[in-house]
Amino acid sequence: GGSFSTEEDTAVALSTLNVALTDTDSSESITQIRISGVPTGASLSAGTEVATGVWELSASQLATVQFNPPANSHGTYNMTLSAISTEGSNSDTASASVGFSVTVDAQVDAATVTGGSTSTNEDVDVLFGDQISYTLGDTDGSESVTH
Repeated sequence: GGSFSTEEDTAVALSTLNVALTDTDSSESITQIRISGVPTGASLSAGTEVATGVWELSASQLATVQFNPPANSHGTYNMTLSAISTEGSNSDTASASVGFSVTVDAQVDAATVTGGSTSTNEDVDVLFGDQISYTLGDTDGSESVTH
């Protein structure tokens, strides 16, 4: 388990997540590793999404996996790491899971400013404010432009 943090639009390594067998007599193996609760728009750098928000990974993929948060998002995302082990002699299975969270800190995105053009004669006042417009880079309502 544990908790991780990153900034908006920045991947974070889930480096302390791991799975291990409690029975070390070599008769068991880990047959499935999954991370569930991955939010819509987010992804993992390794593994395969097998259902909405559920990713399956190998042990080597888990060792280096990164969480890529949804674009322009922030907040805390709670997910679950689960593993299934299988006894080789009789195919019995056991599962274990642990929760973890990723906190994504909001970061400001630059607005796009566009201007028009105008012409005038020398020594004549020109109103050009109505020719300037802007578009927010992040449209989730968390940012604004002040004049």
